[in-house]
Order: sequence, then structure tokens, then C-alpha cells
Amino acid sequence: MLADHPVFFPPKINQASPLFIMCLTCVFIIIFTSIVPGELLLKWGFSMSVDELEVDEDLPNFFEALMLSEAEKVIAENKQMMNEFGFELSESWLIEKLESSQWPEKSIAGTPWYAILCNSSYVEDFAWLGPHVKDRNLYIKEFDNDPDTSHLQSDTVSVLLNLGSIPDFVASQFLLGSEFAISFMGLMN
Repeated sequence: MLADHPVFFPPKINQASPLFIMCLTCVFIIIFTSIVPGELLLKWGFSMSVDELEVDEDLPNFFEALMLSEAEKVIAENKQMMNEFGFELSESWLIEKLESSQWPEKSIAGTPWYAILCNSSYVEDFAWLGPHVKDRNLYIKEFDNDPDTSHLQSDTVSVLLNLGSIPDFVASQFLLGSEFAISFMGLMN
């Protein structure tokens, strides 16, 4: 028996229309990528190159391939957080291993850490100078121009980025302000 309504025409717009449009788009892309040669798709950015990645698998153990400057950054920041705020960013066994690391014969290229402040874009965005920078108080300018407390501007960034290392009670109670470090340490005790 013949139906009384047309299948496609005139088109009606309803709640299924977005799904219909997406299906048509997918069918078009599938047909397009199967017709167009692979070299053109690669040139236009629609596919990935087939070149193999070169990975240097001859690196020694992580702690033997770590640059001393990278180790010093982690040690300095951990020590600063312990002294100023009363919590450690890194486990003590890691700090001990980093303190005993030697100059590497073959080192890791780039940053070895998955930390936000190892990315130079974020360091610039946060205007962060870590405790590994010599005389960092001279480079940081803050509202009260007190060189003894100017480092707290960068330390506050470190604290806020590492809220997971802080006890829940302290994280929910501390207030940012001119007496941030004092009130924070008061909550940590």
C-alpha cells in the first residue's frame, strides 16, 4: 500500500533535523575522503603523516638522565613550601633522590615533569619566579615594595596550583591578602 506522505520533500524541520544534518555531513566526509587522493588529504591537514616517530630509547634511568637544574628547581620549591607554608609538594624519597643526583652523561631533552609551572607559557602568564631563581625578590614588584615579602606573590601561585597537597580544612579556610603566609601557617599548625 502506498503511503500518503512524501519521504523527503517538502522538508519538515523538527527535533530530528540536527541528527539528519549530522548524518548527511558524515556521509559526505566519508565519500569525500575515499574519493580524494591521500596526498591531498595530508596536504590539507585531513590525515596524519605515516612517518615513524624517533624515540631515543638509550636513555639511562630517569634520575641518571635528569639535568641538575631540573632537580634543583623541584628541591628549591619543595623547601620553600615547607619553610613558608608548612607542607611538602614532593615526597621525601623523591627529594632525597634528587639531592643525590649527579651530572648526567646523557640527559632528557625538554622538561621531564608534568607540572604546570614547567611550561614557559604558564610561567609567563602567572608571572611566576620560582625559589630556584637567585635574588628573585629583586625581580618581583608588589604593592608594598617590601623586598622581604615580594616572593610571596610567586609562592601564592604555587600554593594555589597545589591545593591538592594541602589539608582540606586549611584549603577551605585560608584567605588571600597581605598576611596570607602568616594566616596560612596559622591554619597549618
